[in-house]
Amino acid sequence: MFKIRYMAASLLLLTAFSGTVVAQNRDHQDLFRTWMEGQRSSFAGLASFRMHADVRHVVSTRSGERVAEMGFDFSRGDDESRPGREMTFFTLDGDTLDVSERRRVERSLSSLMTPEIGPLLTGFHLPVQLLSRVRPVAEPMEVEIDGIRLVRYELRIAPPNRDQSGGGRPGGGRPGGGQPGVRPPQGPPIGGGRRPPFGAPPPRGQRPGENGFEAPEQRVTIWIDAESATLVRSQLQIRMPGDRALVSESVYARMGGIDLPISRVVSGSFPMQRRLRTVTVALQHETTFSGFEIATK
Repeated sequence: MFKIRYMAASLLLLTAFSGTVVAQNRDHQDLFRTWMEGQRSSFAGLASFRMHADVRHVVSTRSGERVAEMGFDFSRGDDESRPGREMTFFTLDGDTLDVSERRRVERSLSSLMTPEIGPLLTGFHLPVQLLSRVRPVAEPMEVEIDGIRLVRYELRIAPPNRDQSGGGRPGGGRPGGGQPGVRPPQGPPIGGGRRPPFGAPPPRGQRPGENGFEAPEQRVTIWIDAESATLVRSQLQIRMPGDRALVSESVYARMGGIDLPISRVVSGSFPMQRRLRTVTVALQHETTFSGFEIATK
């Protein structure tokens, strides 16, 4: 009799606990849905915005490092699908380059950024755009950081459709003087000819999912404030062919109803072919966003 009562009590406790977990998961899913719907609504009401980005980009190998510092102004009008970008300054290893000398700047940038990571490093995407193609890979979990109750979501980003896979594609190059570059081990462009200039979409046949160009695997972890339903931070992990990987960590603040990044740090390492041998290139890319100007419809 005692054993039956014990089993019955255990079953009741398990049922109650399971019900609590299910209800909590439903609340967490509702929180994400509320956040996403709110961001989409605010984004739809956005007439225009402007902001500035200061970038410090460092690539290093055993033979040394190269340091670039850049400034960008981003702006988006009511009739534009993505923000425009204008470089305001550029220094490379302490030397200032005139940003109006486009070819020289493109050559320098192409020696520092691979085609796959260029758009990520110098582009700008709102979180609601980044998370528009996500699928959960784990149950949401409630955590506490610095006394704030947050909900952590682990998500996978589905590859874009073929017509969405464009973006900046700076070409590879090799800096002189024994300085480290970040050109991946790859052949010439399909069909021959020169690589597209920095910021130009990749040509057909060189986009993810075409002719063996694999789309990178992307997973993102986000933390949303459970009380205010605001995005606090994110960590994006990107794995690309050739044992190349990046981790991008961003911090956000809400302005004009939209959660916007205020800082971003991208780090990673890449095996690269140089002079008939493979070397490992380390990347550290830091961006600070400021000067936000937001206008609603």
